[in-house]
Amino acid sequence: MAQLYQNAEIRIVQGTGKGTRHSFSKNIVTIGTGPHNDVVIAEEPGACELHAEIQRHAGDFFLYDRSTTGTKLNHQRIETARLANRDRIYLGANCVLEFQLISDEQARAAGTEPKKSLLQRPVILVAGAVYLVVIVVLIFALSGSTPTAETVGTDEALRAINDYISVLERQGVKDRDARLREIQSAVRSGHLAEKEGRLGEARRVYAEMLIRNSAERNSMYRYALRKLQELER
Repeated sequence: MAQLYQNAEIRIVQGTGKGTRHSFSKNIVTIGTGPHNDVVIAEEPGACELHAEIQRHAGDFFLYDRSTTGTKLNHQRIETARLANRDRIYLGANCVLEFQLISDEQARAAGTEPKKSLLQRPVILVAGAVYLVVIVVLIFALSGSTPTAETVGTDEALRAINDYISVLERQGVKDRDARLREIQSAVRSGHLAEKEGRLGEARRVYAEMLIRNSAERNSMYRYALRKLQELER
């Protein structure tokens, strides 16, 4: 039977923190010199505050370059690339990371069985779905199908949604209205969570938005990325 890989591990094989291991069961892992990152490579020449990001999509892991100086995977410079077990990530002047997949069996044997992330917990998923449905109802009760700054939270969010609408119209997307309702509800949900101090919930909403739009890198992807970075400051 094939092993089910739930988790990933990043090992620093060269540079600041050599020998350090970072295990994760979350869907987005950030790497950089800033203290808010999941993998901190402080004092690494040539590295950026947010240098790279690893995202999990449907069981696969992908590396994204977020730097101004470049990220290499197995010596090849990349913008986005799928990760395989034992791949090596090169960033800054001297830092080398090794990406490793961790199976359930390995995690249990090491006594570090990964905890389920929020997105893997059925109770959280159900509660989140109910919450989003409530927000959708509120949005349409207030504004019908036309977004405004009041109904999505901020002028920045409204601009991002308007850009998103323009792209949908140019592409002639058939389910435009459904996609617009979904993105409005997510933006409003994240804004309310921030406003009420539920920052963990806000991060979850923006992370889901980031993942859903990662293939297109559209205005909603950029908006969610900015919000995640703001919440980590």
